[in-house]
Amino acid sequence: MKNERFTEVYKRYNRLIIKIAYDSLKDGFAAEEICQQVFVSFYENMEKISEEHMKGWLIVAARNALIDYVRKQKSRSGKVFWLYGVEESLTTEDNAEHVVERVMQSQLSFQILQDLRKKNQEWYEIVMAICVYGMRLGDAAKHLQMTPQVLSAKLYRAKKYIRDKYQREYHQN
Repeated sequence: MKNERFTEVYKRYNRLIIKIAYDSLKDGFAAEEICQQVFVSFYENMEKISEEHMKGWLIVAARNALIDYVRKQKSRSGKVFWLYGVEESLTTEDNAEHVVERVMQSQLSFQILQDLRKKNQEWYEIVMAICVYGMRLGDAAKHLQMTPQVLSAKLYRAKKYIRDKYQREYHQN
């Protein structure tokens, strides 16, 4: 029973957690590592977490894991890494507003990606490669086995679809 619940929650939220981590770090491998940490913690605590609080718990756990990750990176290398919004949200008075705003943006992004995947798998792969993973156009074209011109045309169509369908929601957030 516990494993079934965990699998269901993981399938439902793992992309959201990876997206949150990737948006902050711009590093796919680190995002996956943070996602793994969040779900290990979730597995250890899932009996204590109600269904209605689960998504919020996972988001907060991801944010905390991001903070820990950045702190570890700072101490290992002596470099200062910028984690978008985390340092700022630790010091501002309107912390809750920032968190809610970022969660709403993440949810909209997640919704857009899910919808795009249902609409056109190829568009989804292109958007993930270019916009989420930050690949250059030529590298993405090579990875997806198409010419840069074809990739550009398909990316344009995918962005137009997203813009037409979600422009109103984006401006509301």
